[in-house]
Amino acid sequence: MSVELTRLPSGLVVVTDAMPHLETASLGVWVGCGSRDEREEEHGIAHLLEHMAFKGTSRRTARQIAEEIEAVGGDLNAATSVETTAYYARVLRADVPLALDVLSDILADPTFDPEELAREQNVIVQEIGAAEDTPDDIVFDHLQATAFPAQPVGRSILGTPASIRSFDGARLRAYLGRNYRAPEMVVAAAGAVEHRAVVAEVERRFSAFNGSAAPVPDPAKFGGGIRVEARDLEQVHIALALEGVPQRDPELYALQVFTNVVGGGMSSRLFQEVREKRGLCYAIYTFHSPYSDTGLFGLYAGTDAADASELMRVVVDQLGAAADDLDAKEVDRAKAQMKAGLLMAFFRTANFSDPLPSIEGNGVMLRTPGPGDYAEWAALRDASRAFLTPWEPTWPADDLTRAAFRRRLRRYAEDQRNDQSYAFFIFRSSDQVLLGGLTLANVRRGVAQAGSLGYWIGGPYARRGHMTAAVRALLPFAFGALRLHRVEAACIPSNAASIRLLENSGFAREGYAREYLCINGIWQDHLLYARLQDDARA
Repeated sequence: MSVELTRLPSGLVVVTDAMPHLETASLGVWVGCGSRDEREEEHGIAHLLEHMAFKGTSRRTARQIAEEIEAVGGDLNAATSVETTAYYARVLRADVPLALDVLSDILADPTFDPEELAREQNVIVQEIGAAEDTPDDIVFDHLQATAFPAQPVGRSILGTPASIRSFDGARLRAYLGRNYRAPEMVVAAAGAVEHRAVVAEVERRFSAFNGSAAPVPDPAKFGGGIRVEARDLEQVHIALALEGVPQRDPELYALQVFTNVVGGGMSSRLFQEVREKRGLCYAIYTFHSPYSDTGLFGLYAGTDAADASELMRVVVDQLGAAADDLDAKEVDRAKAQMKAGLLMAFFRTANFSDPLPSIEGNGVMLRTPGPGDYAEWAALRDASRAFLTPWEPTWPADDLTRAAFRRRLRRYAEDQRNDQSYAFFIFRSSDQVLLGGLTLANVRRGVAQAGSLGYWIGGPYARRGHMTAAVRALLPFAFGALRLHRVEAACIPSNAASIRLLENSGFAREGYAREYLCINGIWQDHLLYARLQDDARA
């Protein structure tokens, strides 16, 4: 077993999973506190602290923090949840000490500069506004608040504009000192790491964290109830929940299997009955969120207002039936899906269920699409329609509507969670103008370790080198962070610009496939290209 664990005298835990065949490493610091550990007057401070950690220390400015990691080809990110906060990096083997130094520096010695704080408070207020404008996101905040009323565990992680603007450096330091304690911290690393070396680095760099464990939050109490919010939207977003089980409850694994059977995939009962058989929705799934002393078993569906009543009836019927008549075949299928997902995860050093890091290239920046990109995306696609349609599958009639864009984002997020596809929008670095899009799709693990490249560029920005720069920027992410061995691509033989792009990006022509893809309504032949990880090293 390659996993090793060491508990330091301070109580801090170091755990590593060495993968000697890799040249990259993923590592991070996980702190056992989140929005649940906030006092009543601290709503949103855990998430604000996560942002402010990157905004300067006594040794580094905010810019230097970003530049030191990106100068060695790495990336740095963080995430706040109800009970944990994580700060993590992905770097090459030789740069693991640098990553640990930066991570320890931003947590042990942040300056909380007032000007940086004011800017970041404004950024988070904008983030709160964006969440409010995304109904299939905000519905989960409402669900949490209804399930756990008047408790920190039921409050939104982002906070409110008023609470965020009320914080200053002293209050951030007080929260940091109270909750970021060594017994509540884990430093984890996987990939090109050596356990003893990581332990030595952590002992030296994280010595500022000591003392007793952080205070334990009040027990959660499941309340329940109903909340309905009327908005002028095209869909009704429905979220239901029952009390689940805690993280260490012996029934956790049985409930996870049940969750998978009922709404965990395309073969699940709800997907088959509600979407495939009756056509009542586009998206429907179940989930279970375990916490330290409780849990939330829930369901989400988005549907037309006219279909909401029937959908609710079918959902309730299916949940009741599943509690009584699950058969061994369903359970075995769910177990197989869960086992496969777990084993496939071992082919990656990092988890990409969170937003992907931005990727910088020569004059371009790649990042995950978001709701705020709709207007610019729709305008660019519409203006480029005549330019793009000869090279793309037929556009659906509603392709440029906001509802279709929301469905697109949900599909991107689901595919990313399932390690099936990774979508990026391409922006010009100088002014953040949207140029096009790039997708690494059809990711196969196991003996293949491959993915397929797809791309589009807006007509006004074509043949200016932007897509070549974007593809070249994406390849280190594909071969490094995703651990792919092979990236494939295909193009129509008459698309000279695409052929030139692939060959200039190091792809080798491997074959010719007859009627390979249906493009613009016609099955068309394609040239097949690929680039290997070893090609990238060469």
